[in-house]
Order: sequence, then structure tokens, then C-alpha cells
Amino acid sequence: MYFMFAAEPNYLTELYHSIVGPPVLPPQWSLGWHQCRWGYKNLDMLKEVVANYTLFNLTLDTMWSDIDYLNKYEDFTYDHVNFDGLGDWVNGLHDQSMHYIPIIDAGIAKREGYEVYEDGVNQDVFIKTENGDVFTGQVWPDDAAFPDWFGENTASWWGNWLSKLHDQVGFDGLWEDMNEASNFCNGVCYENERAMDPIKNKIPYTPSGRDLEEKSITLDGKHAGDITELDVHSLFGTMEVKATHDWFIAQGKRPMIIERSAYAGMGKYGSRWLGDNFSQEAYMGYSVTGIMAHNIAGIQLAGSDICGFIGDTNAELCARWYMVGAFYPFSRNHNAWDSMPQEPWHFQEVYDQSVSYLDIIRYAQEVKMSMIKYYYTWMSLNSYGGGAFYKPLFFDYPNDDAAMNASQNHNIMLGSALKLSIQSTTLGKDGGNSTEFYFPAGLWCNVFNKDGTNGCMDLSAGQSMTLSTLAYEFYLHMAAGNIAPMQDGKTLHMNSNVTTIAGLQEHPVDFHILPACDASACNA
Repeated sequence: MYFMFAAEPNYLTELYHSIVGPPVLPPQWSLGWHQCRWGYKNLDMLKEVVANYTLFNLTLDTMWSDIDYLNKYEDFTYDHVNFDGLGDWVNGLHDQSMHYIPIIDAGIAKREGYEVYEDGVNQDVFIKTENGDVFTGQVWPDDAAFPDWFGENTASWWGNWLSKLHDQVGFDGLWEDMNEASNFCNGVCYENERAMDPIKNKIPYTPSGRDLEEKSITLDGKHAGDITELDVHSLFGTMEVKATHDWFIAQGKRPMIIERSAYAGMGKYGSRWLGDNFSQEAYMGYSVTGIMAHNIAGIQLAGSDICGFIGDTNAELCARWYMVGAFYPFSRNHNAWDSMPQEPWHFQEVYDQSVSYLDIIRYAQEVKMSMIKYYYTWMSLNSYGGGAFYKPLFFDYPNDDAAMNASQNHNIMLGSALKLSIQSTTLGKDGGNSTEFYFPAGLWCNVFNKDGTNGCMDLSAGQSMTLSTLAYEFYLHMAAGNIAPMQDGKTLHMNSNVTTIAGLQEHPVDFHILPACDASACNA
């Protein structure tokens, strides 16, 4: 048991990270824009999406595949009919400085003739029943086995099959989903696998009162070393990510792993998205505090599905979500097959005067491109010493009671240099066109204006102020005593056709410097 004491939240977070490990440093391109959908059913659909990003003059770093690309939902395979030529197409993305990330689910199809499964049986890598047979759960391929990460051969077996897949399709990162591990059955799927004296009937206390086997592996599952699933269930996702992280490191690559289930310390191996969300403004707001929580836990590359995953989005929600998502560390548009399409070009109607929703989305992408160097600098520093990057305002102003009480959804610290003020919870029709923000005492200068010190405010005391928050409006202020490396994403995009993070590398970096002085002294 550890007890940690600190006078400030930032230091307390660093102490925690010194115990569980500092956040992993992903590749810089992971901070760019990502596009995914459950429902891209063939390679032609992927090609069309990438072509439309070019046609509509949008930035894109990474294309993703959900389970559609798999052959009969078998991990480490792909459908050679509907995705014929996938490997060559991915090589073509690389030629354009873009990247590709496919999904890998935790359940391994339990089928005769499926080489991955048969190899796993031969190497004894799966969770078992109490009588020593391979445990059977059910997920997308129906009957499935689950890797036992405590087995001595499991990590090498996993890495070997990652290499075999990579030889066919040169993926750049991995999306590891359903790694709680999920099960479409509640515990056992077949009565002959049920334990004679189930553990769950002997537990003196059940956290939350919920059936712990609901949509999960039986608690009686046996791991190597006579360990039961009850004792190690929460470690499955983290150990899967660790094995994948180690594979990436062995290839000489910084790990880009997005996953769903984590235990303390997972952040030193991989990153997360916030799971399936709804296309509702409330979930846009939840994403802000969710990303803060992940950063505090040591997972700094985090984000939610922009525009929402479940249900139909709408033009204003999607445009506003893109603007909020421009400041996520991980920015991905992703939704379900039975929802309306939500790629940016589906929102070309006019929002305000001559500004379309598509214009707002494009601007949000350019804003993110402006921030990449600043983000990666902070993430690099945190990967050595720990600490949260995307965090509540009070983390940097712990002695200001008003900062503690200010809306965390609207007042966000990005590192310790920049404060983001943004509407993340409400659409315009519901009052979202103006929002109250709080600024602690001190000198604050707006980063995205060209007004010099006219864009600064020197506050002798903390102050709340109500500002206009149309869908394209946000406020990014630098606190005195800081330097921020940035680039002009809009100019580079429009004048130099920079559409990827790799393209940014060809251009100079600007340093925004605000000395620790008052506005008049800085002006002098």
C-alpha cells in the first residue's frame, strides 16, 4: 500500500507516475487526424474516404479498419476478397506520409484449421477450464479462446503473429478492443465448462453488486501458475498491451496502441480511447473530463470518438465536437455502421453567414496542426518525469478556490503554459453561443490573435467572464513565464498543402514567448 502526500495536484500526479511508470511516448504522427468507421466493408470504401479527404482539402494522418477487414473475424488475418490488395494500398498510404491502424480483438476464433488458434493450443497459451480444457467464450467469431498472459509462451506467440500480419499489411499501430476481456456470454457459454463449485458463489463481497461474470470470462478460468481469473481479470488488457508494446519496441518503433481496458500502469505501454459513446452533446462534455482523468492516471494520448459512435450526429454537434476534439491528444472520427455517415464532407450546409460546418471542421483540423509541436514537447517531457498534460485548471492554480469551482468542461489546462476556454457541453440553440469562463490572476495573452499586447489581459485577481462561443470560437491563452513551440497550421495547409504531421517537419517552428512580467512591461 502506498500513501502519497503533496501540496499541489501536479506534484501528486508525478508521484503517482513515479510508482506506476511515466506515460509512454507514442510516435508524433499519432497526434494528427484519424478516420475510422465500423462499416468500411471493402478496400474501395477506404480508398474513397482517403480520396475525399484530398478532394475536400482536409488533413489526414491515419486511416483505420474496424472488424470489417478481418477474414471471418479471425485475428491476424484479412479478407482477401473484399480487401484484396490491402497491403499494397497501405504501402501507398506510407508513400503519402499517412498511416494505417487495424483492430485486433482479444478473442481468438476457436476453429479447427485456423492456424493462429492451433498454434496457440500447441504452445499452451490459452485460459483453461478447471478440468484443463481451453475455455470457450463467444465474441465476433462465435466460439473464442482467450490468451493467458501469464503463460510463458504467450507473449512470443502473440508477437510472432503480429509479425506475420505485418509482413502482409504494414500496419503502423494497433487498436486492441474488447480486452477486458469481453464475452458475449455471462461466464461460461457451455454448461460442461461450468466449475463444480463456482468461485462467484463463495465471494463474501461483490463490488457494485453486479454479476462479475456478466459479459465476461468465468471467474473460474485457470491461468498458468494455478492463478484464477478472479484474481487477475483486471490485468488482461494491460498485459495484452505490454506484449504488443514490446513487439513495437523490438521493431524499433514507438508504440501506437489504442485500447479499451486498463489497470494502473498501463499508460507506460499504450494509450486509450474512451470507448463507445453517443452522438449527444452531453458525451462531448464527458469526453473532456474523461481525458483529464486518463492523463492523471498516466495515459496522456487519449480521446473520444469525435461526433459520437452510437446514434446519428448533426451538423452543429459534429462541427463543435471537431473543435473540441482539435485539442484532444488523440483525435479520431469514428462511428457505427447503423449511424448516419459523419465524415466531414457530409456537413457542407451553411452555419453562420458564409461559414459552413465543413469550414469549421477544416479550421479545427488546422488548429490541431498548429499545436502538434507544443503537444509533443509536453508529452515528451511527461514520458520522462510523469505528469498530466490535459488537466483541470486547478491543477496549476491549487490555491485559487474559484479555479477549483470553475467548470472543468470549459476551462482546460494544456500543459502549464496554455489555458483553453471552449464550449464543450451545449449547442447554440440551447444557450451554447456564449459561455462563462474563469481566468486566475496574472497575465494572459491570446495565442491565436495577431493583436500583440492588445490580446492580453493582466488580472490583479481571478475573474469570470462571459465570451462568445459560436461553433468556431475558442480562446487559447498563454500564462506569463512560458514558451510554446507552435506552427501556423492554417497557413501551412492553405499555402504549402501540408496535410500530415510529416509535412509539418519540412517547415520552421515558431516560439511564442511570454515573459513573467505585466502587460506594460512586456510591451516596453
